[in-house]
Amino acid sequence: MHKLKELLIAIVLLLLSLVIGTSGFIIIEGYGFLNAFYMTVITFATVGFTEVHPLTDAGRIFTSFYILLNLVIFTYVLSVITKYLLEGELQSILKKYMSEKEVHNLKNHVIVCGYGRNGSKASEELFNSKLNFVIIEKEKEVIDEAPEELKSKFLLGDASLDEILINAGIEKAAAIIITTPLDSVNVFITLTARGLNSSIKIIARASEKNSEKKLYRAGANSVVMPEAIGGLFMAQLFTKPEIIEMLDLFSRGNQLGFHLEKFTFDQFKAEYRDKIISNKEISSRTGAVLVGFKDDEKGFVSPGHETVLGPDDVVIIFGSGETLSAFKHTYLK
Repeated sequence: MHKLKELLIAIVLLLLSLVIGTSGFIIIEGYGFLNAFYMTVITFATVGFTEVHPLTDAGRIFTSFYILLNLVIFTYVLSVITKYLLEGELQSILKKYMSEKEVHNLKNHVIVCGYGRNGSKASEELFNSKLNFVIIEKEKEVIDEAPEELKSKFLLGDASLDEILINAGIEKAAAIIITTPLDSVNVFITLTARGLNSSIKIIARASEKNSEKKLYRAGANSVVMPEAIGGLFMAQLFTKPEIIEMLDLFSRGNQLGFHLEKFTFDQFKAEYRDKIISNKEISSRTGAVLVGFKDDEKGFVSPGHETVLGPDDVVIIFGSGETLSAFKHTYLK
């Protein structure tokens, strides 16, 4: 921000120099605007072109001081431009402009508030899932240290401010993931987000148990308590190690070459809609595994021999890239 201010000052000084020069030649030499502007430009640029007419003594004194003034301005402007070019600030500004332009065109995207431990993991998952998303982070140093492929996703600012959320496209977003470490801030962001978009899905982080109810009252659809989940996970590594091993496989699937994907009724070929769907058939034909089935009316159910795929149902499949490709080729449009 400081360097951007320096650039703006340099531009203002250049414009001010043109105004001073043009005004001076009009007042002292009696030039018309065009001739005065011409004299200002050739004096500023020190190109040595012929004067419009010989200067008076007052005109020579003015021109001498004007040249000295321009030497100071030129030195400052040159130093600022050099700094921008050498330190990549100009490129950074262009990237910021392109990023904001890209965000403006987004629709049904996800907004991630905060790029700490939880925000970075959420962003990584969204990136790997090839979803459109924006990350709001108020610390420039954090953005500078982020992976290069995510740099264009960042919006520098405080997510608790209406203006920043609006710049992130809150009114057109499908979901917002709030991961800042302060529960009070998360409650405030939740209230603001719900006020700006009544239909957005809000997933918020809570550190304290009493903050969970506040977040739900503020408008959150889901509240996650990472510390509580972590403690439960650690205990169950002893009490239920096999289950945790399976969940760990699901969560780290991308790193191991496995993926967990969901598919809706509309994605299936016509011959599989409103028909029985079974894990046995899917496994034998594609090698993928049917691990979940969400019925539109009953919610998540264990897919049995008579589970029928109906409108608004969701199927969750687990497998390697190869088996999932086989599933998509066999069952999807």
